[in-house]
Amino acid sequence: MEITSKNKLYLQLIISILILGVFVKASLYVFGLIESQNDKIINKKIELIQINQKRENMLKSLGKYKSLEASISKLDNSLLSSGSELDFIIFLEDIAKKNNLNKEINILGTSNDKKKKKTKTNINNMNFSVLLSGSFEGTLAFIKEIQLAPHYASIMSVSFSKIGSGVSRVKEAEYPLEENDVKTSLTVRVYTY
Repeated sequence: MEITSKNKLYLQLIISILILGVFVKASLYVFGLIESQNDKIINKKIELIQINQKRENMLKSLGKYKSLEASISKLDNSLLSSGSELDFIIFLEDIAKKNNLNKEINILGTSNDKKKKKTKTNINNMNFSVLLSGSFEGTLAFIKEIQLAPHYASIMSVSFSKIGSGVSRVKEAEYPLEENDVKTSLTVRVYTY
């Protein structure tokens, strides 16, 4: 059986169409692979951008922390550690002694006594009642030294009264009193952590 030229043409046409179909099918498959890989690359680029953004935010936060670190350290040092009440009382007694003042110091309580729970920042306060008797100048020097104390302390209230003729009524004065001396009542608040 001989193939006629017409049949040859049909056969070549069919083979060409089949080859073209295979080529198109292969091209579509390759383009599909390229497109899926392109999607993966785009997703990885987006992920990389997000990671870089997080890194930049972290570096900014670290920079802010470093700039605040000295302030945080200073603040920590200015707060009295919880349980150091005696140290603060000794500090007050030393100031009174330095200024020749008779003193009576009592702890009034802490902010924890009222709240019975921890605050979010764990910063509390402790109040002291300080009764002084002595010279007015010594009392002012005492108040100034409290304000310059290494620990953050606030004078919440202060009242003065002249001792006058009641000098003999002051019990067991460590330092002798005169008629022009004053009695001072202070409430001092110190902040603790």
